[in-house]
Amino acid sequence: MNGLNRMPVRLRGSLALSDGRIIPVIVAELSDSGCRVECTEVLPIGVPFQLEVAGRDRTCVSARWSTVGKAALVFI
Repeated sequence: MNGLNRMPVRLRGSLALSDGRIIPVIVAELSDSGCRVECTEVLPIGVPFQLEVAGRDRTCVSARWSTVGKAALVFI
């Protein structure tokens, strides 16, 4: 995540992957260009999917990097 102004947050959400899986996440940081999430799976890199945070519209994102437990997502 290259956002200069990262803001710590704690928001529950989910990722909708193209294969139909829904993965629960916690959004832990936000910036103008993306966010860092906590999740239980390694996400596919460079593949677009939908991030939904409670009370917000879905946003198209792609993983820049991912390990078990966390990932950096870029807004696309």
